[in-house]
Amino acid sequence: MTRRTTLYLLTSEGEFSIYVGPGPGELQKLAHRTAESLGDVERAFSGEGSQSHSGPGGASFVVGNEASDREALGRAAMARHAVAAVERVWPVAKADALVIAAGPKMLGALRDALPKALAAKVTTELRKDLMNLPESELAWHLTA
Repeated sequence: MTRRTTLYLLTSEGEFSIYVGPGPGELQKLAHRTAESLGDVERAFSGEGSQSHSGPGGASFVVGNEASDREALGRAAMARHAVAAVERVWPVAKADALVIAAGPKMLGALRDALPKALAAKVTTELRKDLMNLPESELAWHLTA
């Protein structure tokens, strides 16, 4: 009997990790990146290069939905980097399935970034951010 090899993509707006294993209890970390290491993501979230305005007394404010637009751009950039990393490790890991865990907004950004061939390999989507958990607790959350 052949064991299935699964890639696990855990993503938040500020970082992502990729694990591989035959099951959640046997995970090996393949990659981890943060927004700080991905310049375009960090700039999108920080608003660097954006147009903010100064008000009376030096108070700054943002016009319209600029802050939420920046957050959406940051999520989209992080999703693109995470998906590109999955595409790089997929053939090396000889994976059969992809499990994704991310908060609801980040999960939407990941769905948008996944190419059709890779999207077809997604077996489970968990609508929760697991990035702050110790690795020893991941197995329980990935199977719950």
